[in-house]
Amino acid sequence: MLNVRINRKKRHPLINIVALTIAATLCGAETWEDVFFWGNLRKKFFSKFLDLTNGISSKDTFRRFFAALDPQVFETHFIQWTKSLVKDMDKEIVSIDGKTIRQASRMREDNPIHLVSAWAGINELILGQVKNKKKHVLT
Repeated sequence: MLNVRINRKKRHPLINIVALTIAATLCGAETWEDVFFWGNLRKKFFSKFLDLTNGISSKDTFRRFFAALDPQVFETHFIQWTKSLVKDMDKEIVSIDGKTIRQASRMREDNPIHLVSAWAGINELILGQVKNKKKHVLT
């Protein structure tokens, strides 16, 4: 998958680069500098399951790695990996839940924020969350 890495320069395992980038992106990181700073803020947590002997990769290492990566190959492997995480979908129940954010309601009584979430219980996974302007009640 990734023959672009030079052996003598491999200070950071591939799993570190990919895992930190995915986690940081899911948490709102938008630049390689964001990924680097986010990873350093959570270094103690990630060191429990990643080999961070050489620390968090630099923003330049993240950038170079993903610039050299074939996007189609990465997509194929990423989809295979995410599918491997899913448990038996035939028995899955998707729960839908709605909430009104209280603090937002106090601050903006005329236009509170309503959230609707979909949760897959067996897989323990939030499938999605949508902000709505109007509260809908099912009867």
